[in-house]
Amino acid sequence: MSELAYHWEALRRQRVIDRKHAAIKRMEEEKAQQEKARAEEAHRNACELKQQEERQKRELSFQFKSGDKAVLKKSYRERERTIQRLQEEREWHNEMIQHLEKRERQDIYTDMMRDHKHKSKVLRDHGIYRGDPKFFIDPQYA
Repeated sequence: MSELAYHWEALRRQRVIDRKHAAIKRMEEEKAQQEKARAEEAHRNACELKQQEERQKRELSFQFKSGDKAVLKKSYRERERTIQRLQEEREWHNEMIQHLEKRERQDIYTDMMRDHKHKSKVLRDHGIYRGDPKFFIDPQYA
């Protein structure tokens, strides 16, 4: 091999190495930019959340200071109505269960156990324990 061919080959190899180093440097710069953007976004979100919490605290303290108890009474009434509605739904549900025949209750219980076993297997495959079925199945069906 002549000296000139050897020289050309060495230059070609050096260009390949230079392109490789340039590509690695570009990738590192892009990664640094992405990390910087991610950090800025996280900081911005944290600031917005802090501002929102401060705004809510100011509004709440203003309501307490101004003596605007109507808002508190309204939320209390809404909560009471919600609890009352849920109790009525539960009573209706319990009455419906009592009126079911033994066979229908047994079918519902079987379906619920089948569903529980299926969910347990899915969660088990993900390394999570579902727990005892007595915590998930209403004893009225048994």
